[in-house]
Amino acid sequence: MRDHLRIGIFTNQYPGVSGAGGIATYTRSLATALAALGEEVHVLTPAEDGENQNGKPRLIDGVHIHTVKTDYLPFFERFIPGARSAWMVSAAARKLVRDYKLDIFEFPNWEGAGRFFKTAPGPRVPMVVRLHTSVSEIHEIEETKMGFAERFACRLETAQCRAADALYVSTRAHRDRMAPELRVPASKISVLPLGVPDIEHAAGKTPRPRRAAPTLLYLGRLEKRKGVLDLLHAMPAIVRKIPNVRLVLIGKDRQHAPGKLTHCEYFSCAFPPELQKHVIFAGFLSDSEIAHWFEQADAFVAPSIYESFGLIFIEAMRWSLPVIGTFAGGIPEVVNDGVNGMLVEPGAPEQIALAATRLLTDDSLRLKMAAAARATYEDKFSNRVMAQRTIEHYRGVIQNDPRQTGSLRLSAPRKMESSMAGTRNV
Repeated sequence: MRDHLRIGIFTNQYPGVSGAGGIATYTRSLATALAALGEEVHVLTPAEDGENQNGKPRLIDGVHIHTVKTDYLPFFERFIPGARSAWMVSAAARKLVRDYKLDIFEFPNWEGAGRFFKTAPGPRVPMVVRLHTSVSEIHEIEETKMGFAERFACRLETAQCRAADALYVSTRAHRDRMAPELRVPASKISVLPLGVPDIEHAAGKTPRPRRAAPTLLYLGRLEKRKGVLDLLHAMPAIVRKIPNVRLVLIGKDRQHAPGKLTHCEYFSCAFPPELQKHVIFAGFLSDSEIAHWFEQADAFVAPSIYESFGLIFIEAMRWSLPVIGTFAGGIPEVVNDGVNGMLVEPGAPEQIALAATRLLTDDSLRLKMAAAARATYEDKFSNRVMAQRTIEHYRGVIQNDPRQTGSLRLSAPRKMESSMAGTRNV
């Protein structure tokens, strides 16, 4: 008998293979940490155009990466958009279960890619679903109207989640928001916080006196949900207090500014030229380029209108950076206001300016929060801690599965609270 798990995970993107994004970052963080703990991990992700889906899987950082083609057929898409893709993903996942004798398979809720996992041919194992920000939430937050395709995607998401053997979510706030949408009791959704891997340079970075040019850093897509416009409108007040400050914005710029402009276009035409030298639109950068800016930064800011968790905050905390976030969604479960960062109300540029000015002018406060931020990351939000939590829950799901055959030696999972209680409150 074996004492390790054989785990399958589907992701719509995987860094270095099929794109990047929040779900992709989460999946890589979890998969690599699970592999490092001795589990056998197989990740399934859509193939890029021209890629040979029938080729051998790649082994990246101990994780077996498999690709699947998700053909687009206009006739089907007219009536059941996304259903053919979901069927192909589900069938490919079941094939991995058969070929590699997997014990459990995880899907994200996004667009219901695993909707048919329970009905596709092949051996059956438990299906778990990790709840990220849903299609419905995105449209509600961005105040956009859903078309037929988006409404059908919501139906796929709901059907997949209700068929799952277990549902996981990253914060209590997001659990309470998702339970009514899925029409399931909140008690049926387990809270498993996210985590990110440590980086050698980040581990060695310690809080330091402010640089000659105080630097605020933003990382993420430049879009309405992320509060980027509020951040830009906070800059005049910040510059008045700190004349040599600079704001660096890293991420793909979307046309979410007034007049359907990108944020860079809007800033260049709506703000005076003397202010523009203080803001750097860096665009999409490589990991090494992002690391450079984290090393240069004095504080991190992301005034999101909503975040189900806020992975970007723990990425910054990993670098010993105090963070500025909002009281929205699950952010207060990650950022302890006044301890490892500062929280402001969503949509409040004047509060962003006050928080940034205070952090960048009070070295004692900033250094104290920077040390607390790193401690928070180590105690609660490393990917190793996330993987250990996840393994315990996987084992509990498998143990309670009536299809369990006994081929996998399972130890009883420790009882865990569905929250982050029990970790050190820094």
